[in-house]
Amino acid sequence: MPCINFCYERYLTNTKEVEVTALAGINALQKFLISIGMPSNFAELGVKEEDCTKIYKMMV
Repeated sequence: MPCINFCYERYLTNTKEVEVTALAGINALQKFLISIGMPSNFAELGVKEEDCTKIYKMMV
């Protein structure tokens, strides 16, 4: 699971439990983005909730 490995290796979470590790990695990445002044979610980019469906469709 590449995402879990990334989170575990980059953010040094102390568990191999998949969901806990993934959430810890997401939280750590979000904190890092905030610390360097980057947006950490769509709302901070100015994306409206109604645009999320369009974005999702473009990604799939």
